[in-house]
Amino acid sequence: MALLPSLLTLLGAGEAVALTDGSESADVSAAEQASWRNVTAHAERFSAQFPARPEFRSVTQHTIVGDVTQTGYRARFGDGFFSVELHELPGIAEFFAPANLVLERAKNQILKESDTVPLSFARVETEGHPGSVFSYRSDKSNFEIEEVRLVLVGKRLFKLTAGLVKGSDDRSAMDRFFNSFRFWK
Repeated sequence: MALLPSLLTLLGAGEAVALTDGSESADVSAAEQASWRNVTAHAERFSAQFPARPEFRSVTQHTIVGDVTQTGYRARFGDGFFSVELHELPGIAEFFAPANLVLERAKNQILKESDTVPLSFARVETEGHPGSVFSYRSDKSNFEIEEVRLVLVGKRLFKLTAGLVKGSDDRSAMDRFFNSFRFWK
């Protein structure tokens, strides 16, 4: 049984976020800084900086253990793409699937669906919550490298993804995106 049947849902149109101009960051050029904005998704209880206005999509999938609601924000800008997805797992999953199993299944599903070559993997904690970080590449993708960060907060699985197009080696935008992510309970 696949716990998260379609983690790689491409995110479409819509929007339900509070945006600010991102002007508090001083470590980038004024031109680059002007395009970054803070996104606060109150219903999903997270915030992150995106280099462009993200598109929003929400999908609910019915599984044998209950509904899984996927909410996502995605932006493409310059040489990269950036997304935050929230997967609201059924309450029963929290009792029957330990955190490491949920994270491992999510990672395996992403790699399987993407037909990728894994490059790195590490277990991490984010504000005391279990997670993992891994990167991969695919010959079928336009992106040189994609990096995923998973964080499990109770029954909420956050999936952050950023990628760089082939030929680009500037990780600063990816790092800024990942480092800006915050969640609350």
